[in-house]
This record gives sequence, structure tokens and C-alpha cells, in this order.
Amino acid sequence: MTIPETRLKLELKKHHTLPEIERMILSLSTTSEKYLDVWLASDLGAQLFKDSLIVGLLGFAAKRGINTRVLDWIPAPSDSRLQERFGTTLEGLAALEYANEIVDSQKKDLYDRVYKHRLAVVEKDGIATPEKTGGQSLTFCAFDPTMPIPIGFSNIDTRASFVRTFLNIRRDFFEVGVNQRIPEPIDDAVAGFVYELWQNSLQHGRLNESHEVIKGMRYLRVRKHVGFDRNKFIERAEGFPELQSYLDREIIIPQKTGPYPDPKSFKFYEVTIADNGLGIVERLLATRPEHRSHVVTEQDRSRFLNQIIDEALSSKLTQTGAGHGLGNAIRAVRQLRGFLSVRSGSSWVFHSAGDDPRGGSQAQLDDVKHSGPLASLGTHFSLIYPLRSPVTK
Repeated sequence: MTIPETRLKLELKKHHTLPEIERMILSLSTTSEKYLDVWLASDLGAQLFKDSLIVGLLGFAAKRGINTRVLDWIPAPSDSRLQERFGTTLEGLAALEYANEIVDSQKKDLYDRVYKHRLAVVEKDGIATPEKTGGQSLTFCAFDPTMPIPIGFSNIDTRASFVRTFLNIRRDFFEVGVNQRIPEPIDDAVAGFVYELWQNSLQHGRLNESHEVIKGMRYLRVRKHVGFDRNKFIERAEGFPELQSYLDREIIIPQKTGPYPDPKSFKFYEVTIADNGLGIVERLLATRPEHRSHVVTEQDRSRFLNQIIDEALSSKLTQTGAGHGLGNAIRAVRQLRGFLSVRSGSSWVFHSAGDDPRGGSQAQLDDVKHSGPLASLGTHFSLIYPLRSPVTK
């Protein structure tokens, strides 16, 4: 007699916050189950950085060798529904990369109907997500080891060409029909941030302890948020008090300055660069064993992460100047007056530029206050910043 397989069940719903999803990921690190069902609600809510963490959950399950079945929470979905769900959303693209099965709510197989969307992702210069509660977004995906560079950036070999291409793509997508363009200092700071962290992902984030490429998805995502209700926008950071405090300080409703009605809106951009690798500290310790004795506790990990940035440490021991990219990127956060969340390995840290309005020579990352331990994920850099003139130093 065949014994039915048992499956761990995780339901991802609109109300779930980042700490709640972190606890789900942690449960995967200790489970003995070999099979997992992940239910994706049709509306996952507008919580900031949530879809990126869901990608981390799916990637973590795959890295642990857990057979994962993703369930779309409606029966008999239409082709247009499947295209939107799995061909344009971050969590849908991750399901195509990491899930062993994709089914509807009646457990009917959908894989043959959705796999074509993964091929379309590979062929496109960027994946546009329709504007809903979370805001309009554009995502560039790399699939290791077969396609380590998104096709939109495939012919780029210098920092200048990367920055130029990135800015042109962003302007074409987000500023169509918009009279007011983003101030040049903001554009320059964001492009530099993206370049440094994307290069770090390419050089380090996709490699294991033995310098072998880890199978998985890396991505760069840009999202534009337009808000009209200050309190509701701050609620998008529920469960992340440091981010809520930042938004409470930075959301400024524009005042009427001309003869036309003031829309009372405010704008933020979000940029995420993520991989499914070892994590910054874990990768360096794997390749630079002389540092292992300095990192014992979780507090040590956060302190060491700051040391990596401050001292430009790198797993590339023989390369002159290696390791400066992280520090350069985080200094850009100051210029943007932004907020940066870094979820890397078993650490979760943040930098809020407005907490130190006088600036400083070091860009310190502080621990996010959360309860309990964290599972070891790849590295997720998530930046949010207001669309207004940056602070000058």
C-alpha cells in the first residue's frame, strides 16, 4: 500500500507582514517535511518589500531541496489571469523558477500553461507589472547559470553604459507623458546605487562556498509609488517599525504653488536588487576563513557586515579595490534621503538617512528589531526614497 505524502502548508495572504513571513521561512529551515504547498492569494497587499521576501521564501525552499507546489488561489484561471499572475509579478516569476509544480485551487496542473511565461521573461528587456495597490513596477531578471545578465543589459561593459541604459529604460517606462522629470542629482545617485549592487550580485551573490554558480533567479526591480492618504501609506510598512518611522518623517504633502488645484499626492520610488546566494557575511567567511573567529553571534554578524562596508573587505582577496561597491551604494542612500533594508544571510539591518541629518563619513547599518532568529537567505537590498531634491552635503 502506498502511503500518501504529507505536505507542509503555507498560506500567503494580504494581511501577512514581513515578520510573519520571516517566521514561515524559519519554519522551513527546521522542518523534516519533504513536500511544501505555498498558497498565493490573488491580492497579496501593498506592504513594502513583501513580494521580495516571498521570492526569498520560494528560493529558500528550493535551496533546501523541498519539493514545492505553488497553488493559485482561484479555480480554473483564464489564460489572461495566468499571464498576469505568473508573467508579470515578482512572486509569479519566482514560482516559475523555483516551484516543482504550479496548480490551481482545485489542484489541477497549470505548468504547461504557464511555463511559456518564463521563456518570455528571458526574451524581454524588462517585465512590466500593472499598477495596482503596490504601484507600477519594472523588473529585470537574470537566471543563473544559463542567463546571468538580463537581455536589456547584455551588451553593457562599463559603468557609464550601464548607468545610461538603466536611466533611459526607467525614463521611458515611468515618465511617459510626465512634464516634470526626476532631478538629475537623484537620477545619478540611484543609477550609481543600482550599478554597485548589481555588480556585487553578479560577482558574489550567485556563487557558493566553492565559487560555483548557484541555480536561481536574481533581479533588479524599480517601482513607483504614488500616495494620497498619508496614514494608509505608512500602514504599508506594518510590522517594520523602523520603516514606518522613516515614512512618518519623510511624507510631506505638497502645498499649492500655482493657479491649478493641488492633487495632494506624494511620490516614492522603490529599488530592489536581490539574489538567492549565501549572504554577504556568509560568502566572505566561506572564502576568507581568517575572519571566522570574529563572527560568532548574530550581533557579531551585523557588526561584521558594517566592517565589510567600512573597510571595503571582499571575498576577492587578490583584487585591488574590491569591496568598495557596498559602501558606495549605501552612501548614495544618504544623498537620496532614503531608507535601505538589507536582508542578507541571517541578518536584517537598515539604514535611514534622515536619522542623522548632519551626515557623516560612515554609513552605518543598524539591526532591525524583530523577535526570534532568522533563516539564512540570499541578499535583498530594498531602497525607498522620496521623489524630491536630495539633501546636499
